[in-house]
Amino acid sequence: MDARVLGFSIAVALFTTVACGLAPAIRVSGVSVTDALNHAGTRGALGGGSAGMRSALVLAQIALSCMLAVDAGLLLRSLVRLTDTPLGFNREGVLVTYAHAPARGSPFDQSGLDNYLRAGRFFNDVLDDVRRLPDVIAAGAAMGLPTGQYDSNGSYAIQGRQTFGGDFRRLPSAGFRLASPRYFETLGIPVLRGREFDDGDTYDRPYVAIVSQSLAREQFGDESPLGYRIMCGFDQRDKWMTIVGVVGDVRQASPASPPAPELYMPLRQHPYAANEVQIVVRTRVAPESFVGTMRQIVRNMNPDIAMKFLTLDASVGNSIAAPRFRATLVSAFAALALLLALSGIYAVMSYTTAQRTAEFGLRVAIGARSADIVRLVLAGAGRLTIAGLVIGLLLAFVTSRLVAAMLFGVTTTDLGTYAGVIVIAMPLAAVAAAIPARRAARVDPLVALRSE
Repeated sequence: MDARVLGFSIAVALFTTVACGLAPAIRVSGVSVTDALNHAGTRGALGGGSAGMRSALVLAQIALSCMLAVDAGLLLRSLVRLTDTPLGFNREGVLVTYAHAPARGSPFDQSGLDNYLRAGRFFNDVLDDVRRLPDVIAAGAAMGLPTGQYDSNGSYAIQGRQTFGGDFRRLPSAGFRLASPRYFETLGIPVLRGREFDDGDTYDRPYVAIVSQSLAREQFGDESPLGYRIMCGFDQRDKWMTIVGVVGDVRQASPASPPAPELYMPLRQHPYAANEVQIVVRTRVAPESFVGTMRQIVRNMNPDIAMKFLTLDASVGNSIAAPRFRATLVSAFAALALLLALSGIYAVMSYTTAQRTAEFGLRVAIGARSADIVRLVLAGAGRLTIAGLVIGLLLAFVTSRLVAAMLFGVTTTDLGTYAGVIVIAMPLAAVAAAIPARRAARVDPLVALRSE
């Protein structure tokens, strides 16, 4: 659906731009606006009917550019809302390292389990070394970082409330995340109740879990979930986990995704994914400048580790790349269409004032001031602009429903956007008509009347 709507928006933008670009050059009765301007002193170069057609074309330009400007405005306001939306975590100053340690065999049999447990201990040692550096504020690791490349979800059961197994469609669902000690501290995710994971939460210790505020509210209401036991099928290990903490909600997939129930489990207790993690480091320096240090620490310990780096801020930015592209593309077409519409206003008003040279000369001869002539020309341009804006706003009201699925925090009837288009368009139209108006105000009445 999103792709089809985007394709339609691009098609409308292209049609509007082409129409606005061709309109000033369309020939009516064999004479173009350009020819008329070159023969501005010749009365009857274009008949009254062609003058009306010419004005209609400019009106269409204004209406179409206005419609496109409203759509662009809605997308831009939506993008601003996305970038300003609280995420539930602090994305500033955090370097993300995607790291993969080779591990042979399967973690579900004893022969391969030792390799995965060894990988978990390796990354734990890496975090210990990183935390000792003076430029590091906090460091942690996860599988399933917000706005990251990996995601997992499924059903869960609370002991005494649901039975795990059978028809899983009847069970509640949540996102599944693995996290190391100090992970929540590093991302600035608040611990609302209980505790974070610690170094004692290892494979051979009792299983624990932390739930998000949404999950706690959904299952327990105002009651504390601490001490309750929960089970999920994340890594095929049917074991009850004791809930030891509740943390704040985060927008996991992107700023546009609402907070959802999340179930966090210790990395060291689930070796199935312990060899492929995202290390997060909050630094006192620019995160990009810490890449070399991070790479050196890991390679000194194991040169076979595959790594990829980016900042958490960039990861969040990547998650809204599509809305940013849509807003930029439609805004560019809207700006071009508006520019061409203004050129149409200028061309029409220039031709009209040239055709009315004798009239203006007569007005000046009988006592009209230059300001009166300017107001007369601007009034004509204003009527044309207002008519085009009214039609354009009506079209925008109808067609904006096609971009409704792309909007976040903004309705298709957002009055601020419509008002903004009017506030921008009216002064620009006045500027486009000001030059012909000033030229008309400087008419010498003797020269004008003699030319007639």
